[in-house]
Amino acid sequence: MKRSWPMLGSFHRESKRSSRRRRRWPVTGERDALEQQLLDSLRRHAVDYESLRRAFAAWLALHPTDAKALAEIANHEVLGRQLTPAQLARSIHLSAGATSNLLNRLEHAGYVRRVREGRDGRKVLLHTGGQAAAVAHEFFDPLSARLIEVMDRYPVEQLRQIAGFLHEVHTTLRAVIADPPAARDSTV
Repeated sequence: MKRSWPMLGSFHRESKRSSRRRRRWPVTGERDALEQQLLDSLRRHAVDYESLRRAFAAWLALHPTDAKALAEIANHEVLGRQLTPAQLARSIHLSAGATSNLLNRLEHAGYVRRVREGRDGRKVLLHTGGQAAAVAHEFFDPLSARLIEVMDRYPVEQLRQIAGFLHEVHTTLRAVIADPPAARDSTV
């Protein structure tokens, strides 16, 4: 079996014999092989998702960062969560000024609306514009239909387990992102 990228493939597991023992290559045993297959699938999913995001941006004739921002705004809306320009800036790793320029472009294209809220109108919330939903459906509905066909092949209990696993993967990734290892010495 081929070794995957170190970031997803060289993890180590505590064993009963030694808590410092690293996973050895090649992988042996059914569980090791399945874990490696899952890690490889997660890596490929990340790469494919990025490719899909870039294809969506190209299809809309937007910069990939603009499309990422649009997706972030739409996702917050779908989940019923409010999103401010400052939160968006942190989420997509842009400065306040760059985010403002990005929002101007998306607003001009009809994909985003900025809505002032509160008594004094100082709080600005981001919402998708009228065109955003239509173009998102046009691009993503065929994918959604195919994914539903895939999910239909699995019983509910298995989907529940998969959903739980993916939730734990997401939670783990967010924890590492929030508290990454110390920076390496860049003098080498």
